[in-house]
Amino acid sequence: MDVVLKALCNIKNTVKSHRNINDYKETILAELPDLVNEACSVPRFGLELTPWSNWNGESNPLWWSSYNDVKHQRDIHFDKANLKNTLNSMAALNIVILYYYRELLAQAGEDYQFKDVTKKFQPESSLIKFSDSYYYSLLIAG
Repeated sequence: MDVVLKALCNIKNTVKSHRNINDYKETILAELPDLVNEACSVPRFGLELTPWSNWNGESNPLWWSSYNDVKHQRDIHFDKANLKNTLNSMAALNIVILYYYRELLAQAGEDYQFKDVTKKFQPESSLIKFSDSYYYSLLIAG
């Protein structure tokens, strides 16, 4: 997460030093404010995840804080290594990758939509999905 998020922020703001989550938040809110409201779903279980929504307020995402707690003191915070935090962090990573590749493609001089990016993702995720509008639909001949 950290590597891709930093790379995305460095594309959007080449002047600022992006050293931590607070630096990332500042750049994302200034340059890509729609990212914080992006949702992913886990259709199999009817879940909708908005993993960056805490950035609409003062705090960082709960899954981010939990990850760091587990990373630095897993013996104390082992309960935070749970499915909810895992799914939210996976959804957050998918969103950041989506935006990152859109920005990379845009650097080639064209205006790319998210569906142009998801078309390049192979194999397509069967667990975490974006809104249907982020995919080209397949026409079935009949």
